[in-house]
Amino acid sequence: MKNRFLITLILPVVFLLASCMSFEDPEPQTGEDEMRELFLYSQYQTAMFMGSDFARFPALWMQQLSGVRGSHLMAENYEPLHHSLDDVWRSFYNELLQSFYMMELYAHELDAKVFRGITLIHRAFLLNAFTDAWGDVPFYESSKYYGGGNNPVYDSQEELYETISQMLEQGLGFLENPGEDPLLPRPSEDVIFGGSVERWKKLARLVQLRHSLRLGNHSGDYSMSLLLLQQGGFFASADDDMLFPFSAFTELENPWNRFDFVVGNTRIGKKFADMLHETEDPRLTRYIRMNTQNQYLGAAPGSANFDASRIANASGSVGAPKAPLYLITYCEQKFIEAEIYYRHGWQDQADAAYNEAVIASLGMHNARNAEWEAVHANRSEVDLEDIITAKYIALFLNPEVWSDWRRTGYPEILDFPPANSNDDRVPRRLIYPAVEEQTNPTNYPREVDVNTRVWWDVE
Repeated sequence: MKNRFLITLILPVVFLLASCMSFEDPEPQTGEDEMRELFLYSQYQTAMFMGSDFARFPALWMQQLSGVRGSHLMAENYEPLHHSLDDVWRSFYNELLQSFYMMELYAHELDAKVFRGITLIHRAFLLNAFTDAWGDVPFYESSKYYGGGNNPVYDSQEELYETISQMLEQGLGFLENPGEDPLLPRPSEDVIFGGSVERWKKLARLVQLRHSLRLGNHSGDYSMSLLLLQQGGFFASADDDMLFPFSAFTELENPWNRFDFVVGNTRIGKKFADMLHETEDPRLTRYIRMNTQNQYLGAAPGSANFDASRIANASGSVGAPKAPLYLITYCEQKFIEAEIYYRHGWQDQADAAYNEAVIASLGMHNARNAEWEAVHANRSEVDLEDIITAKYIALFLNPEVWSDWRRTGYPEILDFPPANSNDDRVPRRLIYPAVEEQTNPTNYPREVDVNTRVWWDVE
């Protein structure tokens, strides 16, 4: 596999440094100062990106949420507006990738191997999420977005997956052999992992494991997933969870709270609410806010029901102003383990991992309940539908549930918005934004729509 992605590290920096030369800093910062500031900034931008419409549209299609007006009602009716994802696209290219490019250059100049390794792993994590949503996207020439050029070429998802694998391996290599590197991230800069190099290494391995499920879906062969699982080195408990702690910042709020209670274009989906009611799930009050009629009520697809409940925003709930935004967790890891074991016929291990996953989810939301767990977290003979359906509930608002549905068909989507004009076909990818059609007309994939499968999404 060629190292083309390394070439992209240089071009954007040349343009950025040139643009900064016209401004005088009263106290010029060093490359190390810039690198450390960008390190924290990239973590904040990751949280805001993963709490944006990038995750909200999949949550609508998976009926965890329901759109009640505006672009979100259009998206729920399977007719997303092209311009509705402009800001998400720009955020990835103009904020996140730009920050990673700059950090990588500074780290290279300073021979800061730990910073290089973490940057590669963090960037691989986000590129993986981005290409899973859009399929083919510009990457190797993405510097053109903010370097003064135009028309970056789209790279195939198959090639991007090879690049992601390579980035994770190289990132791990830097972290496992840092030499005499004196530059380490401080806990105040690495609010996700508190400056722990070991936790970043665990993340890289877990992303590889998640990544392998897509590859297995494409090839039909999950032997690599089992091999990675047996090698170990993943999260040991919920203490290793990758999350952004909004409670650490007085001026910042969880984006789900800010969007749901300022814009208010969404409500809880009926399917999701009904599933929680069906088992009297103790997470219900952590996920769903009571409506004005004192009900935990979901909105049916396309109903535009303003009386339905919103995301819970009380202290300790997922939508609280200072709630952490979970990116990838020990809970998800255990569900991944359960799936891999099940696919290889290791039923006892699959059952154990499943039960641990459910308990981990309850623990995340301070919703442990011994009586409920005795029934629902003490399962045996779980199958793939059991695993993915329980994961769907546990990963509320995480776009990973959409990828799981595309891979497995679970949970089944049986009710559709009456007004949809997509023949009751749930979208399988995000629509390319209007800004891309306008600024990259040469390479814009006009033949792609929401039903076009990404590379790994085979029938």
